[in-house]
Amino acid sequence: MHELDEIHAGEYRYLRNEFKQGSSAYRAKVATAMYSGEINRWEFRHLLNQHRNGVGPFSVSDKGLNLKQERLILAAMTRIIQAP
Repeated sequence: MHELDEIHAGEYRYLRNEFKQGSSAYRAKVATAMYSGEINRWEFRHLLNQHRNGVGPFSVSDKGLNLKQERLILAAMTRIIQAP
């Protein structure tokens, strides 16, 4: 089940950058997705579609990024938001 695989470091970095600028509703959705400690491909796609409203193609690079580090940074950022 590819959709249940964890996202890559570049995708965590993308969410982290968008989290800083996003609405409170978007930040709450990211925090909810991070509640389990990681985000899977399905959750990422859902967040991406809601935030970007289907605008154009999308790609991120993992070059030079560390998965564990990116996941921990986003987790720390989302802890300020109360998840269910």
